[in-house]
Formats: sequence, structure tokens, C-alpha cells
Amino acid sequence: MRRLAALGLLRRLRYLLEDSSYFIGRQIRKLTVPLRRAWVGLPIVMRRRIVAGLAVAAIVVVALRVLVPIAPCGFPGGEECAADDHAIELVDAGSTAYVHLSLNPDSRQFERAQQFAAALPTILTQVLGTLPTPSGAGTDIEREIAPWVGDEVAISVMRTGRSRLQTAYLFKVVDEEGALAYADKTVHGVTEKLGDRELQVGGGLAASLVDDFLVVGDEDVVRAALDVADGRSPSLADEDVVADVVDRLPEERMLSGYIAPDGAAEIPGRLKVGGRDLRVLANLLNPEASEGAAFAIGLGEDGRSIRFSVRGNLDSDSAERSPGFLGAFAPFEPKLPERIGAGSIVYLDVGNPSDEIASLLGQSVTARASLATAFRDFEAGLRKQGLNFRDDALPLVDSETAFVVEPRTPPGEDSSGGDSTKLVNPDSGPILSLISTGADGEGDREAVARLQGVIASRVDPNGGQAAGFEKIEVDGVDAEVVTYAPGKEVASAIFDGTFVLSTDRVGIERARQDGGLEQLDRYQEATDDFPDDLSLLAYVDLEQGIELASEFQFGDESAFAVLAPDLRRLDALAFGVTSTPDTLDSDLRVVVGGGD
Repeated sequence: MRRLAALGLLRRLRYLLEDSSYFIGRQIRKLTVPLRRAWVGLPIVMRRRIVAGLAVAAIVVVALRVLVPIAPCGFPGGEECAADDHAIELVDAGSTAYVHLSLNPDSRQFERAQQFAAALPTILTQVLGTLPTPSGAGTDIEREIAPWVGDEVAISVMRTGRSRLQTAYLFKVVDEEGALAYADKTVHGVTEKLGDRELQVGGGLAASLVDDFLVVGDEDVVRAALDVADGRSPSLADEDVVADVVDRLPEERMLSGYIAPDGAAEIPGRLKVGGRDLRVLANLLNPEASEGAAFAIGLGEDGRSIRFSVRGNLDSDSAERSPGFLGAFAPFEPKLPERIGAGSIVYLDVGNPSDEIASLLGQSVTARASLATAFRDFEAGLRKQGLNFRDDALPLVDSETAFVVEPRTPPGEDSSGGDSTKLVNPDSGPILSLISTGADGEGDREAVARLQGVIASRVDPNGGQAAGFEKIEVDGVDAEVVTYAPGKEVASAIFDGTFVLSTDRVGIERARQDGGLEQLDRYQEATDDFPDDLSLLAYVDLEQGIELASEFQFGDESAFAVLAPDLRRLDALAFGVTSTPDTLDSDLRVVVGGGD
């Protein structure tokens, strides 16, 4: 019976739907009859034009809503494409390094570069003054090269049979007569005939017009370019590793290049700015595991920022044995910027550093006996308090961890340091804090208390005066404080899954305030387009940092005094690293004259 009743109900619903659809359809037909008559009454040509117009409108809507957001570079509305690089086709595949500069005056990058150069004239003059020339002698670029050079300039670096690095320049030529005049001035010697080509040779240098380029520099490198052009040697442009790392670079770039594995350690040490080498840049390449790396420099919107990017391929087995400093940290998605004070001077964020810290400490103690002794002494002190460094202390930083340097009084605030907590010593230096996520259990709280006990027992700064230990409340959370000298303390607290260790209790309060670093315009601009997952993230408020540096006494002839006008135009710097078993990618951006 229930089944029959259900079937009857379904039948009645079907009749209701049929009647309703008939009624609705009839009303629609009544409304559309005048429109149909008007449409039929139009001339056939007019109807076709209307249909075509609607079709075009539909295509435009689809393009604007669907295609433009994913448009390839060069498509209207898309990003600017990377500059053409024809010079690389003349570079030998065995080259140690290669650099390419685009000088296309119609590109956005060229316009932005002019704006950036106008903002930092002194710094750029210092950098340009250190650039090498084909002959090694001084060259008036504006008078001797600019009149005949086109939109590409490149440098090829090769290791010759004598294991010596040699270089050659590749200039795109728009005025052949001017290029040959420069070659005659640079290379003093004889002219060799090589098929349809001429090669000027003398004093270890050589020059030749190769296709649309003047190649001039060390003879071995120039001859190698001729071999590539004539098909006797493979080109760097055809190397798979080169294509792979270059393709990962940002599209908007003015300068780009490649460093082979044999140059990863050596090339940075040969670069000099202001008389100092840049061997620290080797950390961006991990020479022990490198399979090749590409780099690029690009200018941001309105010339307000400059971005230096590196994309490297690694041998995974070698990288596991020697990860290097930048490759030692696990990928993570930065969440701590919301807990970092907006007035911070320096912010360094890494993911799960506990294992890496232990590994790096192990490497350090092997290299320095004094550090090894201090580390063993520190571990012994922890053990006396029942605290195992690796099992108890390191787990406090087994997730995202940040190291922060904050001013005692953030810009625009008084010296109170906050609404409820006074600064322990307003006249002391910056506040240093360690902030880590994932520490909220009772075991973690006990470990923090024991760690503070070790600090209190081992600090004896004033000839026998014992450090003081107390428990206080900071902004509604329990905190432990060790006072080791008048106006000097170490404070710690755990709240909301966050562990804070700071040189002032105010550091805890600032970590609990709303409106962190992530809301700051200059921070957002400095980290724009950085990957969501990073292995390391660093940020420096250059305006505050340079102002702090200016308080020191520098002579009138010091580098700081010379560069000070330009340095004071710098707003912020951000540095991000993404590391995987077989890649090491990094980006550094400097923001000029903007932000809040």
C-alpha cells in the first residue's frame, strides 16, 4: 500500500511539473513573439552584423576573463617577455660562465633601469667603475662603444688548456664601421683570413665580426666563438642544463647569465665591488653539488626595486652529503610575519631548524677547537639541570623559527614599549628575539624553565652577583625572566603554540600584538612574487638599519660617507631561498624610495 501511495504521489508531482512547464513556456513565447517579429523584420545584412558583433563581444569577454590572466609574455595584458639572447648561440658549450645584458631602449626593463640609476647614481658609478674591459685598459663606453653597439652585450668566460680563465665580449653591431674602428684600437697585430671571416690577432687578444656580433677579447675565446659559429663546436645555447635553469628565471630581466659547475666556487671570488670580492655569493650555488646555475637581474615597477635571482641544479647525492648553509633547511610556508613587529629591523625565518642546527654546530666544532670547548661546556651545564640539548632544547625550534632584531622604541612610539609593559632598559641596544611555532605542551614549558635555570646558574657578570629568576605575567601570559645585570634580562614564554625567547620582556608583548610585519607595505613590496614555500626568508628594514649605522663615526673618505646619500634612499631588502634535493633557487630584492 505504501508503495502504491508513493507511486500515486510521484504521478501527481509529474502532472504538476508538466502543467507548470507548459504554463511557463507559454508565457515566455508570448513575451518573445514581438522580439522574434522585430528580428525577422530586420534586413538580413543587419542581422548578420548583429550576430557577428555579439560573437566578437563574446570573444573579448572570454579573452579578458580567461585568457589574459594566463596570457604568455608578450600578449597584450601579459608580462613582458625575457629579452632575446642571440649572443649565447656563439658561446662554446664548455664555457665556465656567461653574462648577457639587454639594451633594448623600447623595453620596460630599460626604462625602469634608467629610473633606478637616477635614484642611486653614486652606487652605480662605483659598480660600473669596477667592470672589466676587453683589453683590460680603460674605455670610455659612451664615446667609444655606445655609437655602434646594438641591443645586446655579452661576456663569455672559458677555461683554457692552461687552466686559466679567459674572457671575450660579444657586442651586437648596428654600425660595422664603428665596430671595426674599436677592434683596431683594442687589438694591435695582424689580420688572419679564415674562409670568409677575418680575425685580428695581437698581444694575446683577438677580434672578429661573427654574424651580427663583434667578438673581442682573449684569443682562445674568440677562436672558440668562430668554431661555434661555423659548426665545429657545440653551442652553450644547446645545453639541456642551461635551458632548464634559464627557463626558471623571472621573465622580466635585463641581465642574465650562466655559471658552470667548475666556476661555481671560483667566479664569485673574482668579482669585486668597492675593492672587496663577492665570494660569499658562492653560497647561492653550493659549489660542492652544483650542476650549473643561471642568474638574472630585473627591475621592478617604476624602477623602485631591483631583483637578483639565482636558479641552480644540484646533484642530489652530492647535495645530501654537502647541503651547504642555504640548502640545509626544510621548505615551509612562512606564517610568523604576523607575529613579527612591524618596526623590526631584521627578520630571519627558517623551517624546522632543529636538525640543521645540530648538524651545523657539529660542522663548526670540528673547524674551531675553542667553539667545540664552549659547546661541550654548555651541553654539560644543561645536563646538570636535567636538560638534554638535542632532546629537550632543540625540539623547541622543531618548526618554523624566526630570529628578530627590533628597536627599543619602534618608529612613531614612545619609550614605553607597549600598553602594559615597560622597557627594562630604554637606553640599551636593540631587542633580540627568537620566535618559534609548535611548542605548547607541558613538556616544552618544563624544558623552557630548565633552560632559564641553566642561564641563571651560568651568568655571573659582576664578580659573584648571582642572576635573578622570576615568573611574571606579560600581556596575559605567564613568562619566565632571568635578570643577569642591572637592566639586562632574558625572558621566555609559550602561548598559542608559539615559543618566544627575548632579551627583553617587551619582545614577548610585541609578539602578541596585532598588525605584524606582513601588513607593512615595504615588506609586501620586498617579498612580492616570492614562492609560497621557502627554505629561508630574510627581511631587513634598510631605512632603520642604515640610520643605526650612521650613528657610528666614519671618516669623510670612508665608503659609508661616499655612499651615504644613496644608501639613505634604500627602504628594504628581502632574501628568499627554496631548496629541494636537486635544486637551489634564491631571490634577493632591494626596494628604493617608497613603502611606509
